[in-house]
Amino acid sequence: MRLAAVRPCKGSSGTEVLPEGKMDLGMDSSAKLLRQAGMDVTNAKVLLIVRGSPQVTLYPSGRMLVHTDDLDRARERAVHVLKLLDVD
Repeated sequence: MRLAAVRPCKGSSGTEVLPEGKMDLGMDSSAKLLRQAGMDVTNAKVLLIVRGSPQVTLYPSGRMLVHTDDLDRARERAVHVLKLLDVD
């Protein structure tokens, strides 16, 4: 999984993760896949909240806000979520 950026998020205590390449994730289908993998997901239609440690806010573009200041942990969590969505 290639990521374009993993950087501290401006204005919040989290990490912004941007995947490499353009994505257009369907929120309904993504929520379904994550739930099937055992994840606790709230579908707000314009974003998904993936609970766990750390929590992830996922947008249709693939952009994620991972709620941790630890860049390595944020990267690992983001890659894990994208793999569950079968995104290469």
